[in-house]
Amino acid sequence: MGWEATEGGLSLSDTELPFMLWTVNRLTEWLIKPVCFTDGGKCQKTLNITVYKLPTKVSMSGLPDQMFEGRQYEFKCHVQEVAPVNSLYVSFYKASTYLIKTEIGSHPPQIMNTTKEPTSGEYTLQFTPSRGDHEAQLWCSARLELGEEGPQPSPKKESEHLTLNVLYKPNISVTPEGSSEIKEGDNLSLRCQAEGNPTPSYRWVVPQAGPTSITRAEGSVVNVTHIARSQAGNYTCIATNEVGNSTWTVDVKVTELPTKVSMSGLPDQMVEGRQYEFKCHVQEVAPVNSLYVSFYKASANLIKTEIGSHPPQIMNTTKEPTSGEYTLQFTPSRGDHGAQLWCSARLELGKRGPQPSSKKESEHLTLKVLYKPNISVTPEGSSEIKEGDNLSLRCQAEGNPTPSYRWVVPQAGPTSITRAEGSVVNVTHIARSQAGNYTCIATNEVGNSTWTVDVKVTVTYLHIIVGLVFAGVVILTMFFGSFYLYNYKHNRTGSYQLKNMLPRQRQKKPFEP
Repeated sequence: MGWEATEGGLSLSDTELPFMLWTVNRLTEWLIKPVCFTDGGKCQKTLNITVYKLPTKVSMSGLPDQMFEGRQYEFKCHVQEVAPVNSLYVSFYKASTYLIKTEIGSHPPQIMNTTKEPTSGEYTLQFTPSRGDHEAQLWCSARLELGEEGPQPSPKKESEHLTLNVLYKPNISVTPEGSSEIKEGDNLSLRCQAEGNPTPSYRWVVPQAGPTSITRAEGSVVNVTHIARSQAGNYTCIATNEVGNSTWTVDVKVTELPTKVSMSGLPDQMVEGRQYEFKCHVQEVAPVNSLYVSFYKASANLIKTEIGSHPPQIMNTTKEPTSGEYTLQFTPSRGDHGAQLWCSARLELGKRGPQPSSKKESEHLTLKVLYKPNISVTPEGSSEIKEGDNLSLRCQAEGNPTPSYRWVVPQAGPTSITRAEGSVVNVTHIARSQAGNYTCIATNEVGNSTWTVDVKVTVTYLHIIVGLVFAGVVILTMFFGSFYLYNYKHNRTGSYQLKNMLPRQRQKKPFEP
């Protein structure tokens, strides 16, 4: 076998071979088609070869020193000496300042162009920059897609990476946005933040300064000290550069807390259960359509409770300070004695208003509530006691003013003593005749309260039985004692016998020398 080719051809071999290599050191023939053949041309096979070449250079043109946001520009990608051109893909890429790569344009292969020799070409991109493209990078890439049998990954060559300089007009924002509410006499500060290329300059259009306030507009910030009601209105920031300008307006509303908040209608003392009307006087407040008036009560334990409210007068669009009266219908209970009562005027100015909401309160008034006694007795309901024991009952009453006490009790017995001293009644050596109802009456100027205890006197015969047993024992003892003495004396009288009695012998003393 042998190889027939314009370069690297091999003549027919002298011997039979299983294979024969076709080799070239440097291939410059773009249309070469080597043919493997056998003796006599009985068998021949053409080898399909694609000779490729990466571009000598890839570059871009058409990029100005600076671009304007929103305008359209045309860039060109120059690809020099690449082959084969029908496998060439040209793509344009953009990478943001965050290095996020995006394909923004492409040219597919020129399939109809069957030229095998290296070819040069220009490929265009229509590009409209935005402000987000400022300082992004732009480049183009020439890539040869040579199929599965070609090199992997596909060979490519890129142009230099160009940095975009995009000019755009300011985009402005103001803190706070839209509107702002501020209390008269407070300080106002607004910051106008604008993003633009080139860096913008600032100008403020503001209402005329008040007689005691000072307005300073320094660059992106405007400050007003001790703002007056006359300075309410639109505060407009204008940010400008060579591309254009942008404006933003803040509607500043100047609110005024009441000059004074006070209450009237509170008597020196109130009676439990009666209804009273109090008034909350709010003087010179603005705007009245943002005013909430609430009544509060704080118990002796300092637990605060809202007991009445008046929502804003939405239909009243008056902007100037306004005065008004707001009422509360109040029925006190005994638990309100010593509590505090007041009213509060609060301006609810929304999320952009002062936080927490501005408010002013009246003086705190201490309630004096009169209520009739609420009585209790120890022991309660009924009581049982033995005859002859001592009885003591205590009547405990809570009332304002402090109540006085009176007892209604059964008539005292002949040997017992009953003493009722204030809230206590004592009975010494109670008799059966003193059983019955013991009633305590607690009284003050508001009313009275009564409580009755049913006292039951129980009688026991144990002491009688003990006395009888004792008396019986004494009688029996005396009887048996007398009987014994009588018999003993009778038996012993004149019965002495002297026989067998011997004279007492004298005891001899031992000899003493």
